[in-house]
Amino acid sequence: MTYKKPNSKKLILDADAASPCADEFSFLSTTSQDERVGEAWSRRKFLGTGLLSVTGIYLVKTIALLPAAPVAAPSVFSSKQRATLLAAMDEIIPVGDGMPSASQAGCLDYLEHLAKDEKNVQRQLSDVLSQLDNLARSERKRDFMQLPSEQRVSILSELESRSTMAAFHNLRDLVYEAYYTQPAVWKLIGFEFYPPERPGPLPAPFDDAVLARVRRMPKLYREVD
Repeated sequence: MTYKKPNSKKLILDADAASPCADEFSFLSTTSQDERVGEAWSRRKFLGTGLLSVTGIYLVKTIALLPAAPVAAPSVFSSKQRATLLAAMDEIIPVGDGMPSASQAGCLDYLEHLAKDEKNVQRQLSDVLSQLDNLARSERKRDFMQLPSEQRVSILSELESRSTMAAFHNLRDLVYEAYYTQPAVWKLIGFEFYPPERPGPLPAPFDDAVLARVRRMPKLYREVD
């Protein structure tokens, strides 16, 4: 199965995406946390405006403001959980078509900050990471992070197809949120965000001439008394 993002670029479960050199997206790692947050405007608050969506998947939950300073958040996850999360997010959003992978875009840092501030997010991620490892050990006799890409995709697909698929949906939506709220990613997809304190460009004045043809048309209705 392949999910789509704007411009029909592959998003999820694409094990064959080409891998560019690491330097291609080096600008992402040099963007300061203050720039990524964007003038102290919470990216979760931004999502709450309903201005950003991907193939009908809602990305908004609640408001949480990330720290403005580029200081790493103390991790609420173990080193093994972090490795599993990195492996999973890069299968959900792999590198390709000129776009960085989830890890290259800084999604792990975003999710760690978010999980630290929102215990429900921490529980959701911890749960799905456990399920991924349990499935991997049951079917492949190895932890999820130790599997090759094709087998990781298979495990994610199985998790998604199960009757209790909320775990996969939570992971997918959180990774989408982390990815599509990165200003560096906005630049790559041609999106510019205008918060309330910085109004965007106004639409062009309406040209009444566009109605001329319609006004010349005969009535398409019957008047009654």
